[in-house]
Amino acid sequence: MATQLASCKRADPAELKTIFLKYASIEENGVHYMSAVDFVKRFMAFYDDAEANPNSVQLLASAVHQTKDGQV
Repeated sequence: MATQLASCKRADPAELKTIFLKYASIEENGVHYMSAVDFVKRFMAFYDDAEANPNSVQLLASAVHQTKDGQV
């Protein structure tokens, strides 16, 4: 008997943009970005405000933040 893999439905780009814009706090030249804090604390909800170590927030954000310019 063959094993069947479940696949995920592709997300709607318009919905993804709406979600991204909800958390992005930086706008430069009409382009929106998330800061490290936006991404780790607000979007991913890893930390409450009281317990977030700024170095830990930066380290976690660096996993998805390749240009190192402070914008995700």
